[in-house]
Amino acid sequence: SSRRAIVVATKGLRKYQLPVLDALGLPLLFTDILTPDVNGALKHKLAFYGNWPQAAQVRISVGDHYVDDVIPPKEFGFKVVWKVVPLDDGLKQLDPFDRPASVRYAENQTVRPDAIIFSLSELPRIVERLEAV
Repeated sequence: SSRRAIVVATKGLRKYQLPVLDALGLPLLFTDILTPDVNGALKHKLAFYGNWPQAAQVRISVGDHYVDDVIPPKEFGFKVVWKVVPLDDGLKQLDPFDRPASVRYAENQTVRPDAIIFSLSELPRIVERLEAV
């Protein structure tokens, strides 16, 4: 959609991340690629995201690393979708927005994502629902 920006946000350095993205043919799918060396800030700092948070009506972060992809984006006001490997088959039956209340977290994992997905195939429907709110 022309009204949607899809941005890669990685804690890896651009010189290492870009060749991988290029080899997979992915850069053309993204509006921007954010890396700490280009943005002069680590991923857990708001400055890492540049002007994207202010420019977006809805900010959705999707990631698989709790410390980097759940905690800071929630603190910055993003909607957060956490991609995890399902450890409990019962969770698969739940709506992705109900999974955060049912998943087992580590003791120090007190920040909750808005939705949990097990496959990227679930993501388009989740994004549509988050954008409709």
